[in-house]
Amino acid sequence: MADFRNLSLTGGTKSRRESTKGVSGTGKTYAKVIGTTFTNSKLDPNQIQYRNLETGHVGYAYPIHTGTSTIPLVDEYVEIIKAPAGGSAGKVDYYTAHINVWNHPQHGATTDGNPPILAPEFIERVDINPMRPFPGDIILEGRTGQSIRFSEGFSNTPWTSPSASQPVIIITNGQVTTQEGESYIVEDINIDAASIYLTSDHKVPLRVSKQWNREGSTSYATAKIPPAADVYSGEQAIINSGRLYFNASKESLLLSAEEHVGILGNEVHLDATVTINLEAPTIRLTGDSLNPSLQQSAVKGDELVSELTNLYNYLLNVTDLLTTVASATNNPDGVRRAIELAGWLKASSTGLNEKLLSKKVFLT
Repeated sequence: MADFRNLSLTGGTKSRRESTKGVSGTGKTYAKVIGTTFTNSKLDPNQIQYRNLETGHVGYAYPIHTGTSTIPLVDEYVEIIKAPAGGSAGKVDYYTAHINVWNHPQHGATTDGNPPILAPEFIERVDINPMRPFPGDIILEGRTGQSIRFSEGFSNTPWTSPSASQPVIIITNGQVTTQEGESYIVEDINIDAASIYLTSDHKVPLRVSKQWNREGSTSYATAKIPPAADVYSGEQAIINSGRLYFNASKESLLLSAEEHVGILGNEVHLDATVTINLEAPTIRLTGDSLNPSLQQSAVKGDELVSELTNLYNYLLNVTDLLTTVASATNNPDGVRRAIELAGWLKASSTGLNEKLLSKKVFLT
């Protein structure tokens, strides 16, 4: 297999790798990071320069795992492991994730009285807190308030479950802001910047922006309104953030549910560049769905125009008859009134399609 680490844009990786083959000793040693690609442009991405804590030897190492990368910062400590390198005789150096010397996710750097170097543009924040663990948890924590928790519901967790050992996955980005970064915190779906909760039998205390209720009219009419977000307990996926944007770049965005698909907001907009299609055995557009007696049927516009046109033509024939009768009975006033009625009917019947028919909404 080709050794892709030799394909560095800097052109110097191979010599650095080979220089480590003659270092004495095997197994694990501990070292301090003295350079990364962010502080030394000659290093490859993921590569570090280190100083052995025992011997002072300066060497270079790559991450030992390929599937996951935890990029260390300058002045952090790592474990150095000698292991085989692809396409090369002997052994080279690899490093593990940085050592948790502070028991804190932000960094593990130490210096002799001076602020740690870390990396350009990396800001050490005092308001990043570690996540509180619960029994059996597996937690992945980022350096700036991101986390993924594999857990279950306990009596002291914000997410609760009536059954024991029910799995839950919580993904959060942007934790609650504190004045210090030492105390342990727990996710708060109502405060964290963005959250995804994947539950199996849990209740999550989500405060929603809008709530369906029976105090006013709803599209549910007399049907059962879905349980509120903070009382529902069961299998669900909750996504919560300041804004949600779903985009299908190549195909369709499809929503399907066994029961209701509900949309609630101050305004609900449906815009299409071609057509909006609504298909159901019954389609209701109403402002007072709680009172079915006030509901009225929609009108088929083309048939209505046809019926009105026939009615106008019939009435015009009647006015012609009235004019003839009024003339025969020497009734000038009757003739005048019949002529006026005929004129009104002709004017009213002109352009019924434009007056009554929508150019956008069609019923079948």
